Order: sequence, then structure tokens, then C-alpha cells
Amino acid sequence: MRRRRPGGWAAVAALAAAMLAAGCVPAGEPAPGADEGASTGAPPGQAASSARGVERWKCGDRIDGCVFRCPVTLTADRFLGVGTITIDGAIEQATVFQMDGLDRRWDWCLEADGSYDCAFLIAPNGDARYLKFLPGESTAKPSQLYACRRVRS
Repeated sequence: MRRRRPGGWAAVAALAAAMLAAGCVPAGEPAPGADEGASTGAPPGQAASSARGVERWKCGDRIDGCVFRCPVTLTADRFLGVGTITIDGAIEQATVFQMDGLDRRWDWCLEADGSYDCAFLIAPNGDARYLKFLPGESTAKPSQLYACRRVRS
């Protein structure tokens, strides 16, 4: 799996995530400079509600095909390109979110060179993997595997 470097939309999403984390943009509000209909896929003149683009996922450890506790919770706002990852209900990190082909991808641990050292990907079938990129490396193998399900609210 390749390391993600922000550029274009990813750079805008990273800025939106930083502003959201700093309290500069209220949750659910469009990021500065965002064209309300265009970035959401809504018809012109009809801004889509950010709440409709919010997803929540619970992921558990996978051992021999059995899932036993759900230590990872992820949220994603598909329209703003931001999200969060919470580990064991205690550690919460703001993330950049995007669809990577059919996979959902959360990136965090922003480095000085603009790359992200941490990534969490969920495949369409719910299989997930955590990646930790080493300094100077552009690819990484999954260090942990999870089984995920989308939580409907």
C-alpha cells in the first residue's frame, strides 16, 4: 500500500480537518472556499447536507475469522473529506478521509514533508487494515487486520 501525500483535493481536506480540529469551522459547515453543490455531488443550487455524507464504522480484531471486541471506531464526512479514528474509546485523532477506489481511507500522522504516516482502509466487504509507514518508506504492509461493519444511526 502506498503512502498518501496531500495534493489537490487531499490538501483541501487536510486544511478542512485542521480547521475543524482548531474550532475554526463548526462541524457540518462547508470548508472555506468549498462550492456547496459541486463538492457534494448535489444538483446545482441544491447544497447537500453534510449529515447525509457522515458514516460511522466499528472495527474489531480478527482472529481465525472470528471478531471479538471492537476497539476501533471511525467516522467520515464524505463531503468535507475529514473524519476521526478512536482507539479503545480513549485515543481520538482527526483524519483526512477519502474514497480510494472502492476502499474507504483515513489518513493521519501528518509529517513535515506533507505525507501521512498512518492509514486505515476498509474494503467494500468490511475487511480492514492498518498501515504504519516508516520514515523514508513510500509503501507499507498491513500491521493489523480488522473486520468492520457500518453503524447505521
